[in-house]
Amino acid sequence: MKNRGFKILVVDDSALIVERLVNILNDLPCVESYFTAFDFDRAVVILHEEEVNIAILDINLPGRNGIELLTYIKEKCPGVQNIMLTNQSDAYYRRLCDRIGADHFLDKTNDFERVPELISSYFSAAC
Repeated sequence: MKNRGFKILVVDDSALIVERLVNILNDLPCVESYFTAFDFDRAVVILHEEEVNIAILDINLPGRNGIELLTYIKEKCPGVQNIMLTNQSDAYYRRLCDRIGADHFLDKTNDFERVPELISSYFSAAC
């Protein structure tokens, strides 16, 4: 475990996406630890048990969706930075997430490789 870095929550219903993100996070020196959830309910438990700094959220989740989770985070955990990472990247969802307060909105197909850069930029700004 690395010291004095970010604690990151990854919320996606795809095990392949979660695995890909975990591989990225393992390579970043600014990541202390990470937690994974496949649905809203588990994500909320983690948010209350851990001091998460950054949440990476998908929109499509079983049960309550990532938009609802983003709203929850903005209301209950306002210090958590959030990155929406989704295949639902049309203008409607971009505007909706922006209105709720998403810090970043990334398309899984075109922007996935920006995740490490964004996390590293948060770390640089915190130092």
